[in-house]
Amino acid sequence: MIAPVSTEIQSILVERSSSGKVQRNVEANLHVGNDLTIRHEGHVLALYRFGDVPKPFFHPIFLGDGTDSPLTLASPHDHLHHRGLWFCWKFVNGHNFWEEKPVCHRVATRYLHVDYVTAEAVRWTSDLDWQFVTGETLLDEHRVLTIGAPEIDGGHRDFAIDFDLTFRPTCWWSEIFLSRSMRKDGNFNTSAARGPDRLREYFQRPRPRL
Repeated sequence: MIAPVSTEIQSILVERSSSGKVQRNVEANLHVGNDLTIRHEGHVLALYRFGDVPKPFFHPIFLGDGTDSPLTLASPHDHLHHRGLWFCWKFVNGHNFWEEKPVCHRVATRYLHVDYVTAEAVRWTSDLDWQFVTGETLLDEHRVLTIGAPEIDGGHRDFAIDFDLTFRPTCWWSEIFLSRSMRKDGNFNTSAARGPDRLREYFQRPRPRL
């Protein structure tokens, strides 16, 4: 069952005082059944999409400094199933959950709750159903995601996104085989990110030897 989309918005703020001035530091806006937006100092840091999508994913992800260029890319022409930053097993009992054609199995969010928002991090918990295209649920997942507030060090700006995942079969007597690939040379990761070409060029540029 796909989480229903609604227009309800739940906002959680953390405000800090500096020199007598109140400033919004971290904000989490939950569009129930659809997406969760994380902001830092008023700027979008990440958007987590979990509504009517084949599997949840982050897109866009920004540095949180107000720049317009995202660090992620969604559904490029060469791989339409690549969406920002996401987690997925390639095969569950031999069934392909990674690609979405010719058959699109789904990882459906049935529950999501924002646990806390602090000046240092935002954490939310969700329960998901790994479903065949027929609607049968094969696997239950309990997912805890945490985003840390950006840190600036020597002109560099970075933050962490932490995945804590627990899987269990829907029937206690069932055996579940989770695999990244059916081939020995398979290079499908369970967690993956797709970024714009400019980032690929950045990481592939020659670097001096240390």
